[in-house]
Amino acid sequence: MFYREFLLVLFSIFFYFQVNAQDANLLNSLTVPLHLKEYSNLVVRSDYTKIEISSIKKLSFYNKRIVTVFNAEGDKKIDAYISYDTSISINKLQAVIYDALGNQIKKIRKSDFKDVSAVSDFSLYEESRIKYLDYTPTAYPYTVVFEKEYTTSNTAYIPRWNPLENYYVSIQKNQFDVIYDASVGINKLERNFEDYSIENNSKEGHVSYKAENIKAVKYEALSPKFKEITPQLYITPINFHYEGYVGETKDWSSLGKWMHDQLLQGRTALPLETKNEIRNLVDGIEDPIEKAKIVYQYVQDNTRYISVQEGIGGIQPIEATKVDEMKYGDCKGLTNYTKALLEVVGVKSNYSRVYASSKNPVSVDKDFVSFVGQTNHVILNIPTTNGDVWLECTDQTSPFNYNGSFTDDRDVFVIAPDGGKIVHTKTYSAEENTRETKADIKMDISG
Repeated sequence: MFYREFLLVLFSIFFYFQVNAQDANLLNSLTVPLHLKEYSNLVVRSDYTKIEISSIKKLSFYNKRIVTVFNAEGDKKIDAYISYDTSISINKLQAVIYDALGNQIKKIRKSDFKDVSAVSDFSLYEESRIKYLDYTPTAYPYTVVFEKEYTTSNTAYIPRWNPLENYYVSIQKNQFDVIYDASVGINKLERNFEDYSIENNSKEGHVSYKAENIKAVKYEALSPKFKEITPQLYITPINFHYEGYVGETKDWSSLGKWMHDQLLQGRTALPLETKNEIRNLVDGIEDPIEKAKIVYQYVQDNTRYISVQEGIGGIQPIEATKVDEMKYGDCKGLTNYTKALLEVVGVKSNYSRVYASSKNPVSVDKDFVSFVGQTNHVILNIPTTNGDVWLECTDQTSPFNYNGSFTDDRDVFVIAPDGGKIVHTKTYSAEENTRETKADIKMDISG
């Protein structure tokens, strides 16, 4: 017995020194392989992520990241931060800075990280916060060792693994592990793995990928989107818990049914006087589209958009009665309010989630079901025999049934009472993208 314990202690000591020797080698910028320096502002020496979902209501996240930074552009890619809210308990957060030869310069503890609200430039209020490393280097290159660890009862989201993070960033080693209980289950989707050195060691109950020695990609004008040409791994739990709700992501239909019944149901009640006002506005009109036009104009004339991200992860809309009272809301609230008004006049509509962006349009992936992880905005869908009508309920000037580049020509997640489905928004023809201006110009003698 004593001999076995002695061997275990000896092995532990050997393993400790071996790991620390490996880390010490990564701290010295001179040991960066030459081929990884080409085009690189930053080299990820080692990035290890371990996510453990031990039950449907417990997720543990750990990440240790070692990066060597060569210039000021590399400073922007350190990614030493943690996003959190009331559902997340931060167990560990620290960073250590080393000089070019691997000598320690500074240690930053959890209390030393900058802590700011995550309110975006268009939001009035958000519950999310960010702790981030605020470090100004005195010389290049330098190395940062960053560690974070947290636990949460929300298991709906697993971050996407993209080992090649950005242009001008090389990867020496990146490993990603997800350990999950059988009651949770996992769906995953690989993209663009073919041309990269990626090792898949996954087995039942354990997703494990490793990437090594990937050279930085140099940006080229008019190239495809970065994530369309680099490896991406998408993972989502089949069964999940989120802010008191338990759901599943088996298919888009059942997910949509769950969201309708659990998150949207019972939130379209309105005061009697508002109902009477809307009924009077459409009195004598039979055509549902004409009714919808009047309701849409009413929303534009009587409400304004203000982003307020609170409640169930910023996902559940506030009740229509509150929007009616305050005369403002975010995309979820205003869409739900418009839907409630349409219900009053007998027009059916569907709350729909979309990834909205004019510069970077993204379709919801039909082949990968996930709990709103692919969307950032809400619009309203009115199905008709002549095709779908789409309403942007946050805009006070957009014409009825006009998407524009913000939400046009992409797949979106339509949530209907009988289930969810993926529907493509309107694609505008060249003729519909024409602006015609007529003007009378009078020019005086001075020109």
